[in-house]
Amino acid sequence: MSDEKIPDLLEKQDSCPTTRTIEPELGISEPVNALQRFANKLDAVCGVEARGIERIPEELRERSMSYRDYIHMFTIWFSMNCTANQLTLGVLGPVTYKLGFTDSIVFVWAPTVLVLFVLIGVAGPHFDTSIASEGTGAVLHGNRLSYFFLVASGPLSWSSASADYVVYYPKTTNRGLTFAATTCGITCGKLMIEFLGIGLGSGLLKNATWKQAFDDHGIGALVVESYKPLNTFGNVCCVILAICIAANNIPGTYAAALNWQQLGAPFAKIPRPIWSTFSCIVFTVIAIAGRDSLFDIFINWLSLIGYWTIIWITMTLQDEYIFRKGKFDWEIWDRKDLLPHGFAALFGMIVGWVFAVVCMYQTYFTGPIAKLVGNGADLGLPVAMGVTMIVYPPVRWLELKYVGR
Repeated sequence: MSDEKIPDLLEKQDSCPTTRTIEPELGISEPVNALQRFANKLDAVCGVEARGIERIPEELRERSMSYRDYIHMFTIWFSMNCTANQLTLGVLGPVTYKLGFTDSIVFVWAPTVLVLFVLIGVAGPHFDTSIASEGTGAVLHGNRLSYFFLVASGPLSWSSASADYVVYYPKTTNRGLTFAATTCGITCGKLMIEFLGIGLGSGLLKNATWKQAFDDHGIGALVVESYKPLNTFGNVCCVILAICIAANNIPGTYAAALNWQQLGAPFAKIPRPIWSTFSCIVFTVIAIAGRDSLFDIFINWLSLIGYWTIIWITMTLQDEYIFRKGKFDWEIWDRKDLLPHGFAALFGMIVGWVFAVVCMYQTYFTGPIAKLVGNGADLGLPVAMGVTMIVYPPVRWLELKYVGR
C-alpha cells in the first residue's frame, strides 16, 4: 500500500482524540500536543518508541515469518526470566516453606548463564540435597501447595503484558508456535535460576557464614558470599548478575507505559517515553524503600498479583472462546460506545477476589478456608480461578442480553 493510503487506516477512530491519522514515515499517530510531537522527534532521531496503544496497521507488519522469529521469541522470554532476582523465589522454598531440596526443586542470557554456572561450580559443594522437608501429613502438603502457587504467580503475571512484545509480528504468525516459544522460554529461564536458588537456600541452612550474610543483608549478600572463594573474579560475576537484572526490568517498564495509557484518553495523550520514565522513578523509590524487606514483599505481593492475574486470565479466555468465538472487530478497539461496559468482568473480579481472600495464607492474614489445611495453605489462586470460571459466563450472558455489548 502506498504512503498516501496509510492515513485512511485510522480514520474510523474518530472517538479517540489521540489517534486520528498516521505519520507515514514513522507509522505512528499524528501528534495532538507538544509532548507527542517531542516523542515523535525522539522516535525519528534515536529510535525511542513513541507509538502508544493505537493499533499497528497491517501494512507495517506484512512480512514472512521464519524459524528464526520463533527462536527470537524463545530467547526474549528466556532472557527476561533467567535473571538473578529470580533466585529469591528459589530460596523461599527451603527457608520460608521449610521444604527440602527435592520438594523445592535477546542476548543478555549468555553472560547470565555463564556466571550462574560459575556459581554452581563454586557454591555447589555447599548445597544440601539430602535435607528433608519439615512437617508431615497435612502440614507438609499445605506448605507444598503454598510454595507451588507462589512460584506459579511469577510467570502468570506476564500474561497481561505478553502480547505487547509480539505486536510487530504479522497476523499470519502461528499461534501454536508463539505459545510454545513463549512458554518454553519462560519455563527454561525460570527453572534454571530457581533450582539454583533452591540449592543456595538448602545450603544456608547448614552453612553458618551463608546464613549470617543472608540474615544481615538478604539474597544479594548470600550470592556475594557464595562467590567469595573466587576473590576478584567472584566480584566480577556478582556485578554481571546485577547488571543483567535489567533484562527482567526493561520489559515490565515497556509494558507499564501501555498500561498507563489504557487508563483513559487523558492518559493516552501522554507519550510512552514519559510514562516509562515515570514508572522507572516509581519502582526505584519502592525498591529503595523495601530493600530490607525483600522476602516479605515477595511472599505478600507476588501472591496478590497471582490472584488478580488468574481471575483476569480466566475471564479473558472465556470471553474469547465462549462469547467471541475467537473473532474480534479490530476497527472498534477504541470505540467506547461499542465496547463492553465491563459490568460482568467487574462482578467476576469482585467474586473471584472474595474467594481468594478467604482462601489466602499470608503473614498478615489467613483465610478461614486456608486454615483447614495443616497449619495453613494458600489456596487463593486455584479457588479464585474455579469460582470465576463458574460465575463469569452467566453474568456475561446477562450483560449481552440486557445491555447488548
